[in-house]
Amino acid sequence: MTDADKRIAAQHDYELGMKYKDIATKYGVSINTVRSWKTRYKWQRNKSKKDVHINQKDVHTKRPTDAAINQLNDSNLKDKQKAFVLDYLRLFNATQAYINVYDVDYSNAKTSGPRLLENVGIQKQIKQIRKANLKEVVIEPLDLIEDVTKEAKADISNYLDFGS
Repeated sequence: MTDADKRIAAQHDYELGMKYKDIATKYGVSINTVRSWKTRYKWQRNKSKKDVHINQKDVHTKRPTDAAINQLNDSNLKDKQKAFVLDYLRLFNATQAYINVYDVDYSNAKTSGPRLLENVGIQKQIKQIRKANLKEVVIEPLDLIEDVTKEAKADISNYLDFGS
C-alpha cells in the first residue's frame, strides 16, 4: 500500500470517527503523521443528525435536557442550524456560535449570526430548550426570597473573627 493509499484510507477512517491513535496503529504511521495529513488535506468528520451534541467538558454552562435535544433532533432545522442553537445556548453569543458552527471569519459572523437568530424555527427551538431547562429547576419563588432575605440580614461577624 503506497503512502497516498494509506492517507486516503486513513482519511476515510477519520471521517467515520476513528481516533488518531487508532488510525496511526492501523496504517503503521506515527500519530503526528496522521495529524499532519488531517491539517494538510483539510479532513473533516462527517456529521449526521445524531452527532449534534453538547461538549460536556463545559462545567460552567447548563446542559440541555435529553428530551430537549431529542426534540431539537426531530425538528425541521438543518444540522448546522441545530448545532448553532446548541452553541448559542451554551455561549449566549450569536456571533461566536456562528463562527464555531460555520467556520467563518468575524466580519461575516457578526452579521450572519444575529440574522440567523431571527429565524422563526431557531427561535422556537431556543425557547423550547430554555423552557425544558427551566422545568428542571425546582426552586419555588418563596424559597428564593427566603435565601435572599437570609443573605441581606447576615452579619459579617458570624463568619469572621476580628482581632484587637
